[in-house]
Amino acid sequence: MKQVYKKLGIIAIMAIIGLFAISCDDGNSTIDPCANGHTFPLWTNPTCTVAGNSERICTKCTQKETRTTDFAALGHQGLTLGVEATCTVAGTSESGTCTRADCGEDITETIIPALGHKGNWSITTSPNFATEADGEETRICTVCSTSEKRIYKFYKIGDTGPAGGIVYYAAQTSFTLFNHLPANNKQVHYLEAWTHDEVASAWGDYMTQIENITTFEYTGSYMPTGEYTGYGLRDTQRIVAHMNGKGITNTAAQRASSTKGGYSDWFLPSIDELNELYEFYKSKEPGYGNLTTSLYLSSSQDGSGSAWVLNFDNGSFPIVGKHNNFDVRAVRAF
Repeated sequence: MKQVYKKLGIIAIMAIIGLFAISCDDGNSTIDPCANGHTFPLWTNPTCTVAGNSERICTKCTQKETRTTDFAALGHQGLTLGVEATCTVAGTSESGTCTRADCGEDITETIIPALGHKGNWSITTSPNFATEADGEETRICTVCSTSEKRIYKFYKIGDTGPAGGIVYYAAQTSFTLFNHLPANNKQVHYLEAWTHDEVASAWGDYMTQIENITTFEYTGSYMPTGEYTGYGLRDTQRIVAHMNGKGITNTAAQRASSTKGGYSDWFLPSIDELNELYEFYKSKEPGYGNLTTSLYLSSSQDGSGSAWVLNFDNGSFPIVGKHNNFDVRAVRAF
């Protein structure tokens, strides 16, 4: 009988062990399947163009192992070295047949275009308005320090500007075109207006006030003095950045600054830049310049949360709610 009990006891113990063994695979077991070490797949070797894996996962658990070296693509071997492009000279890519035993790929040489000089132009000689002679611009390349010169063309009011707009303002003494980044301020002589209106748009969301743009209170009238000529670009940039940050699209400033005539530096004019446009159009025959409405938005704001507009019928300067739609005539300076 004792032998029978002994055998039954052994069977019971084995059954209990079996239960634990079965439960090891059900995800609830406390037995570590990797108690004796993880089992990782092999690292994949990098090739000339494809990196090896930098991470692998144990096949029995979720343990990860990473490597920080020796997995990057190797690059081709034995090729003729390329030549870097400069501002004025084209470069070439590496070429030839890879000598790595497991590759042997033929690499064709590619021409890399010259980079071109970089940097902002500045006026060194202004155009002569008395003799209608061109001026001169210079710049020093920010890449190679080469000095360049080019003609700064003389324009008369009414001429077609560089971007295909109408030159409506010409200052014998250059004025500052202010930029959101002060280091990019530059001296200019001209304003040109695009030849068509933008679709009617709102200045922004209701009662939006934006810091550091042209702001002055409504006092019943406004007498333009030219004080704010040169501020439209800076104000437009700051309005666009503000609206983009709030996820608001298709505002007057955003539409005005869209690329036109191959140029991307258009902006919503300040109240004085808009007044100069009104003075130009006032001297023309009706319908000149494709004006389609009376009220045009400026980039200038009133301290109460309104925007300044200009009435092209009578030259008055009302203020309007920034959420209302009005037409826009984009301008640029050069």
